[in-house]
Amino acid sequence: MRLIGDVGRDSVMSLSGKTVMITGAGGGIGRAVASAFARERADIFATDVKEETARQTGKEVVAVGGNCVADRLDVRSETDIQRSVGRCLEALGKVDILVNCAGILTILPFDKITQELWDGTMEVNARGTFQTCKAVASHMVTRGGGGKIVNVSSIAGKNGGAYYTHYCASKFAVIGITKSLALELAPHGINVNAVCPGDVQTEMLEYEFRTHSRIRGIPEEELRKQWAARVPLGRLALPEDVADIIVFLASRKADYMTGQSLNVSGGMVMF
Repeated sequence: MRLIGDVGRDSVMSLSGKTVMITGAGGGIGRAVASAFARERADIFATDVKEETARQTGKEVVAVGGNCVADRLDVRSETDIQRSVGRCLEALGKVDILVNCAGILTILPFDKITQELWDGTMEVNARGTFQTCKAVASHMVTRGGGGKIVNVSSIAGKNGGAYYTHYCASKFAVIGITKSLALELAPHGINVNAVCPGDVQTEMLEYEFRTHSRIRGIPEEELRKQWAARVPLGRLALPEDVADIIVFLASRKADYMTGQSLNVSGGMVMF
């Protein structure tokens, strides 16, 4: 699906002429990332395991004046990743920027985490991130000229959490992948960084509220107040808060940053 519109001229960090591939572009953060890059005049290749949500993101990109190609991509499949990268190259000619937003979450006590749940979480969050980096970085190296990769980890990739053992393990892995690839790809002028969001107002957070409300016997609205109160800046994050940092990391303003894992948590995590 190709969606085309005129891009505005009020950009402060223009990425005109750049192509960005986004996984998990149908989710809350992924949608915000696509719109943020479109405002900076980048061409968008928006992918999601649910094709309809990728298409919806494409429509939102057009609404802010951007260009978008939408595609279904299951990051659990290396074959599907290769196919999707190939389609991006065919449709838009290159990939300058990769943003790995695809991720899943389940909340369970450690002794209830089955091998299937563990493997499924790792397949998407860790292996999916790595395999997509591998496919896109290979293109970037062959093409020359450098590139930017931004992986979405979490503050759960820096702190453990009760009922989040498998999720934390996968997000710690994303940070390790980011640091390792940053070292290997630096000679090719490819920057690899990660963002670590805190509590972001998305469908995933709504799932967390429902689950913790059931586990703890606390009304969801009370949980919202408690979680917002534990943030030094006093509020839960918006997807746009995360998207803006990702755009910064993909811009020339972050050319001398690589291997970093930036917290976007309102001060909840400071290391």
